[in-house]
Amino acid sequence: MRKSFKIGSVILASSLLCQTFAFAQNQSVTVNKPKTVGSKITISGVLPQSSASELVTIQVVSPGFELGDMEGVYHIREVEVAEDKSFTYDFLMTDVDFRGNSTVGRYTVFAGGKDVEVSELTLTEDGDPVQSFYFVPSDERKSVVQRIDDCTDANILETLDDEDVKSTMTILGIFQEEFAALGEKQDKVLDVIVSKNFQMNENLFYRTFNGAVLMQMIDGAQSYQEALEILRPYADFSGFDYARFDSLKEAELTALEKKNITKTDFDEWIGEVEDQIALVRINTEKSYQNIWDAITSVQDRLSLDEDDVAYFEALKNQTKLVAIKKALTNKNFATIQAVNDAFETAIADSKKSTSDNGGNGGGGGGGGGGSYVSPSASGLGALVAPTGAKEQEEEVFSFSDVPESHWAYQNIMSLYHKGAASGANGMFEPDSLLTREAFVTLLVRGMKIPMTDEAIAFADVNAEDWFQPYVAAAKACHIVSGVSDSAFGVGQYISREDMAAMMYRAAVYCGILVADGETDVMFSDDEQIATYAREAVYSMKNMGIINGMGENSYQPDGVSTKAQAARIIDCLSDLLA
Repeated sequence: MRKSFKIGSVILASSLLCQTFAFAQNQSVTVNKPKTVGSKITISGVLPQSSASELVTIQVVSPGFELGDMEGVYHIREVEVAEDKSFTYDFLMTDVDFRGNSTVGRYTVFAGGKDVEVSELTLTEDGDPVQSFYFVPSDERKSVVQRIDDCTDANILETLDDEDVKSTMTILGIFQEEFAALGEKQDKVLDVIVSKNFQMNENLFYRTFNGAVLMQMIDGAQSYQEALEILRPYADFSGFDYARFDSLKEAELTALEKKNITKTDFDEWIGEVEDQIALVRINTEKSYQNIWDAITSVQDRLSLDEDDVAYFEALKNQTKLVAIKKALTNKNFATIQAVNDAFETAIADSKKSTSDNGGNGGGGGGGGGGSYVSPSASGLGALVAPTGAKEQEEEVFSFSDVPESHWAYQNIMSLYHKGAASGANGMFEPDSLLTREAFVTLLVRGMKIPMTDEAIAFADVNAEDWFQPYVAAAKACHIVSGVSDSAFGVGQYISREDMAAMMYRAAVYCGILVADGETDVMFSDDEQIATYAREAVYSMKNMGIINGMGENSYQPDGVSTKAQAARIIDCLSDLLA
């Protein structure tokens, strides 16, 4: 059943954007069913091939309203259309709208362009539009997670089959269809869920449940290649670098095929696959002339000492360069740590030998190339720390879920010793997605922002909330302004552009000399960066605090993990001195 909305020139206005839809006959934008993951909504679709429009205007209409009703506009945005006429747009829902009303309910998505009609609505059997999504605020989502957390082996399946729970799990982005298709393997997923203590952390529940489902989906796979092909449709969830996998040479694929698959936690398994790809790339390179290219292509999986790398890259003595490269060639390394150890030993041996003919001196080449930081394995891109290694702390402590091999270990522990980073039950939860209040708390602690007794006017921040003092401190110092005049945005995942804006303001408040936002090399999605955040984004980029994502994109609406935030805040806080 299809219901067509064919409207003349309708002016769609909101506080964000004004846009007029005008269109030609028999052309309509196709909008796919929106995807939800907590507060993050992903809208995608395609314009007719005959359309000349380079922009599509997306409008999200609140429950109970129709297209054209100005009061019903919840969100509106112009989005660039790709060459194939497709478009994708992410945005974050709030727990209350700009009027202070709860945002629970079913929202409808419309899209149109300058020469195409507004998208037609395709209705499901129960009468709901396919181009719609049901949203539940974070408090209600957390209560469902708590309900699941309280389950036992006896009632977990019954609870997951409850209609309210299923609806909320859909909003959380849980792979329910995949779970239903597991059959007897469901029990192994349920064992993981019952044994885990989520403490109302919907992000942890999302990663744990979906990860357990995917691990059962690849159970029985005979090779990494077979498993990765099964998981290819879930690349957005896994974060796996399929471009790197697809670029493997035949010899590298053959070597990967011979690797034995181990069964672990899903995120650990993905890291294991990345490590195995790094190893086959290094181990199959037989030419010492090319070994460094093989290493640098996967250096985000390595933990090479930055001073050693700087020494190597500053070397002019060809004899030493060849000796180091040969020490890394044809070794058939079994682990990533073995590669790191071999490189460290080769550098140490090189420094003990006679002086470099280029004048660097026997052991003085380490600082010649400046600070080097391997790109992190995080979704935030390469994050550059200030020159100089972290001082060793006398106190022996580590979060139980942040091993020394973790890419952000040094930054997390640095923030811990600065009194900024903390966790529950000895866990930091580095892979959990970060809410606005959690980021502000980490930022205020890390940058030593003074506390305040001033009252805070945000309706969604209460005096008894654990984060209230930090939000109040950030508000008093003009570091945060909220998502509206009355709401801070509690429970929303913080966007990358909001992180940059808050860090920039914190740096200015703390007297750090910030770089200006002028640059000749803009991000490929520069037009998607909000005006209020553009100066901050490029200032932080020019200071080396943040870099872009793949293909020089910044992804301003993207969200980040706690480990990623810890790294950039630690880098910024190091500048306080």
